[in-house]
Amino acid sequence: PMGPVVQDYDKAKALLKEAGYENGLNVTLSSMDVEPNPTIAQLLKEQCAPAGINIDINIMPESMYWDQWTDVDFGITSWAHRPLAIMTLGLAYRTGAPWNESHYANAEFDSLLTQAEGTLDIEERKGIVNKIEKIMQDDGPVMIPRWNSLILGHGKRVQNLRAAPHDHLMAYETWIDDQAV
Repeated sequence: PMGPVVQDYDKAKALLKEAGYENGLNVTLSSMDVEPNPTIAQLLKEQCAPAGINIDINIMPESMYWDQWTDVDFGITSWAHRPLAIMTLGLAYRTGAPWNESHYANAEFDSLLTQAEGTLDIEERKGIVNKIEKIMQDDGPVMIPRWNSLILGHGKRVQNLRAAPHDHLMAYETWIDDQAV
């Protein structure tokens, strides 16, 4: 388990200086105008400012963002659930993948991902994915500020309606029971 996050602005400034940004770093953060993205962008701007990271926020209509989301310098994107985590990893982080918006490239990651994709034994695949997760934690190609909570409610007449983790209503096996009270 991770402990509380401690913001060390002096260390952040030292790392920026070491990287050649002794006067701070100016970046543009692009996102779509769909909440909570603008709020996340504003919070990130406020949290980074004391470290010398100055963020200009570029909020645009959703359709405009999706036309350029893989080309922005720094962006906020929502990813929907896939049945297996390795499906998202292949789409979003494999070197050269069309949806690799962070332009992440790591040969060891790619090799382990290919291995995990071809491993049917769940326990064996978990071990491989564990290595992948460690690489991603160390490399930090993405920041995940939140996870959605999904709630599904319905009346007693609605039968066999189940929540799905990908935020889509799966009602193809659902029916209404006129006898239910």
